[in-house]
Amino acid sequence: MLQSRLIMRNQGSLRLILNTRLWEQMVIKRANRKSLCFTATDQEDHSVQVFLTRAGSKDTEDLYAAIHHRLVALRSFAEQEPDANQADAESEIAFQPFNCDSDDEDDEKINPVSSSGS
Repeated sequence: MLQSRLIMRNQGSLRLILNTRLWEQMVIKRANRKSLCFTATDQEDHSVQVFLTRAGSKDTEDLYAAIHHRLVALRSFAEQEPDANQADAESEIAFQPFNCDSDDEDDEKINPVSSSGS
């Protein structure tokens, strides 16, 4: 079975800031040239939430390409597993679409948003 994780650490202190499994229904979008918006599982309550990351434009491009490539592979693998698809369809969570569009590509401050309101 094909499995992947996305792990992010704070530069310098190496504090863990994100550790989530990639899955077929995961959504990833380029918010702008320096930001990525994606769904991931929250570590504390294991709910699906929307995360926004910001980095240099080259790093953002590389991260988007790597995650997108892995999601295509996961979806392709899932299509080849008919029994797994049936089980996934029964337990699939409906995701609300989210909007990560930004008119200003050079915003200096981005406020994190979570479904818990904090």
